[in-house]
Amino acid sequence: MKRYAHILGEVTPSARGMSHAADIVAALTPPKAKSAVPGAPGAPEHHEEKKTSLGKVALDVLPGVAAGAAGAAAWKKHRVLGFLGGHALGNVAYPLVKGEDRTKALSQLGIEGAGIGGALAWKKHPVLGWFAGIVAGTVATYFVPGSASREVVSKLRKK
Repeated sequence: MKRYAHILGEVTPSARGMSHAADIVAALTPPKAKSAVPGAPGAPEHHEEKKTSLGKVALDVLPGVAAGAAGAAAWKKHRVLGFLGGHALGNVAYPLVKGEDRTKALSQLGIEGAGIGGALAWKKHPVLGWFAGIVAGTVATYFVPGSASREVVSKLRKK
């Protein structure tokens, strides 16, 4: 499941935020006791787990959360959508300012904007509207060379 959250995190900032939240929980959770019997629950596996630095994850999450809180405070009528919009802006602000992969950052912002637009358009089921907007934004930005959705689809095709 974490693999898919990471893949979605490359497409949309809100999924990246969920992946970072899972990393923070994993970093704060004590490790499982290792069993000496191979194949038993808690037995050491043959692959190594990637260690996550809590400080690095917190620095990755901080701009999105701060901008999300500002967005929720600014858009009082739709606080969740305000948080999602602010979170998206906070996550793509650094690449936009530094000039690092602006096409990818703008496509991620467009996908998140399409999700927010879908939630506003489908007032009866805003969560489904958000998902539909995310899918529509992902499909639309797939046709832009260098976009986040095109990179993710090319990675999935290689596997």
